[in-house]
Amino acid sequence: MTVKSSNANARANDAAAGRRELLRATTRVVAAGGLRALTYRSVAAEAGVSHSLVQHHFGTLDKLISETMRDVLDRVIEAGGLRSPSSDIADFSAELDASVEAESDSQRFLSEMIVEAARRPELRPLIGELYAELRRSTLAQLEQRGIAADPGLVDLVVAALDGLVFHQLAFHDRDTTRRALARLRELLAALTADHG
Repeated sequence: MTVKSSNANARANDAAAGRRELLRATTRVVAAGGLRALTYRSVAAEAGVSHSLVQHHFGTLDKLISETMRDVLDRVIEAGGLRSPSSDIADFSAELDASVEAESDSQRFLSEMIVEAARRPELRPLIGELYAELRRSTLAQLEQRGIAADPGLVDLVVAALDGLVFHQLAFHDRDTTRRALARLRELLAALTADHG
């Protein structure tokens, strides 16, 4: 590797890290003040950069929102255990309560986006993508555990998980999340026994 290509790689890595920080700053801005608080200046202030840099990286606020949504969704699915390699029903969404705490800004960002989509129809396709990915991840996790999941069951499980996240965000109550997840796992285990 030449010095020139090494420098180019370092610049690319710095640019990617800077872009990630802008996505995380966007997450924090929306989590704290809702979508109405989102401006180039608010993201720039949160990230400690100039607002022109934010605009340079993303061009439009819609693109910034879209890329932040994808970044947040990826982190939330990973942290919540919806990509777990386990086939044990006891591990289904085992990290959900901890992930709500660890990724609280991300969860609040998603909650804000969902609520805002009720007022702004142009956000609905983005929220539709969010729920489609949650359904795909949930279906994969159920099938991995031997549960023949139809669309209705997947929707029910996603809605239950979604409700638990909202409840924990509002009340900071991990015990209810843990208790409800334990009961959900019991119900899912019964489905495994019925189909096995």
